[in-house]
Amino acid sequence: MIKTYTIIAGVNGTGKSSLTGVLWKQRSDLGQIIDADKLASDNGGNNILAGRLAIQQIRDCLAKGLCFTQETTLSGSLTAHTAQKALDAGYKICMHYVGLDSAEESIARIANRVRKGGHAVPLRKALWQFVSIVLVAVWQVRAFYLMISLCFSRIHVLY
Repeated sequence: MIKTYTIIAGVNGTGKSSLTGVLWKQRSDLGQIIDADKLASDNGGNNILAGRLAIQQIRDCLAKGLCFTQETTLSGSLTAHTAQKALDAGYKICMHYVGLDSAEESIARIANRVRKGGHAVPLRKALWQFVSIVLVAVWQVRAFYLMISLCFSRIHVLY
């Protein structure tokens, strides 16, 4: 099996975990699912610990050559750095971006998740993510474009 790094990206409330569940049933190359929200939930809501655990899981997968899937809001540079490391290690990269039409839709989906027992996201953070994702997306697309142009035969971006 080809080593695969799958990225499920989108702002909070878009349905990244739902998409991961659907893909899990359809594909055999998702490997370990790295979901910082789930890690936080499993660790009493400790987001800092969850972030550290997620980074360690990513490092472990890369070191062992395992397929893995990361859910992310693309809010920092970790995903681009991970993608570069994965490319250097011979991974195929698949990226799925889940988008919404408006910040209001994102906020409504977060509220629905909370009603069902899921985690909350502060309103300001949700609004900022929705607005800033355009800037982040441009930066990430430039980073991925560079990787595509350097390693076209080794990267696959799915829409």
